[in-house]
Amino acid sequence: MNVARSTCIALLTLISACTSPFPRTSTGETLPLMLMPATRVGISDQRARFREIFCAILDERQDSLPDYRPCEETLTRVNKEPPESGDPVDLGQSRTGLTALIVPGVGWDCFEEWMDTHDTMAGHVEQFGYRLSTLRVEGLSSSTRNAALIRDALLSDPALADTRNVVLIGYSKGANDSLEALVSYPEIRERIVAVISAAGSIGGSPLAEDAKQAHLSLITNWPGAECTAGDAGAIESLRPSVRQQ
Repeated sequence: MNVARSTCIALLTLISACTSPFPRTSTGETLPLMLMPATRVGISDQRARFREIFCAILDERQDSLPDYRPCEETLTRVNKEPPESGDPVDLGQSRTGLTALIVPGVGWDCFEEWMDTHDTMAGHVEQFGYRLSTLRVEGLSSSTRNAALIRDALLSDPALADTRNVVLIGYSKGANDSLEALVSYPEIRERIVAVISAAGSIGGSPLAEDAKQAHLSLITNWPGAECTAGDAGAIESLRPSVRQQ
């Protein structure tokens, strides 16, 4: 009864925090930024080629994909996407043997058991010669702490000891943690061939400006949560001023 009551109080507190005024999107601590078209800063727009590859995979393997949706329902077209090349897509076995490591975002380790993924993604891509696993980081810790955990995993895991073709897939704050690991630990760079940002909070989040770590830490009291407070630096790491530095 006391556990249920405590949980209700925690939920009400969290809901109250979420109904506060919309956070400021600009503060005196936020560094000014200038946005420019990608084509003006040497970035190659490969959205069209990605669409070709992605749609070819969906069409070919739709019967083996439990969450299949047609390509046009899956990928959103955003403003003047380049024309597709028409080049063929190789759907055979991978010759690269890439190892993909997912670096999850805030609070993932608190709810991981609830997600009940059963390694469906890993099982699917392994059929085609790739390896996929989730890298263990601390959901409530800072990017500095998690960068060290990424470094340790890459250098100490026997399965990765001789790997020189790792792709880090950072989700949300996991993208920040991945980039900080590359900046802070040059010794792991030769192992990394790519970093993918999946909804990454690269420039920080305005939501973190007025948030407090104490609000986030409430999820450690959720029934069944297996996470710890870590170094309690997740919110600070998401502040735009911190990320932009």
